[in-house]
Amino acid sequence: QVLVAHQSLVERVRSAVRWGVVRPWDGTGEQIANLVLYNQTDEPRSATEGYLGLTRANVQVRYQPSLPARPDDEVLTVSIVNYNYRFMSPWLTETFVNPRPVVITAPMAYQAAAVTR
Repeated sequence: QVLVAHQSLVERVRSAVRWGVVRPWDGTGEQIANLVLYNQTDEPRSATEGYLGLTRANVQVRYQPSLPARPDDEVLTVSIVNYNYRFMSPWLTETFVNPRPVVITAPMAYQAAAVTR
């Protein structure tokens, strides 16, 4: 159960990073966080639980702007931290917090795509 949940979280983060690196940084990262939580860029209008019980506090989105000397060096990092794994087993009915975050980092690609067109 832990392996399936972990791999599902990795794929959700990977998908959000792929979406985020081909678009200009919006200044907040909320759209990317919403992709991880709800699989859509906007927060749902009704109260909806995040994917596998994730909350906004579990999702971190960080943008590192480029330096003047290296204008093509923008980086996007999306992480899931302090995720509570929930066991659904007759023997284990507890949760535990994963001390290792799911982290994926990628260079921003939207400028490179614009240049090659």
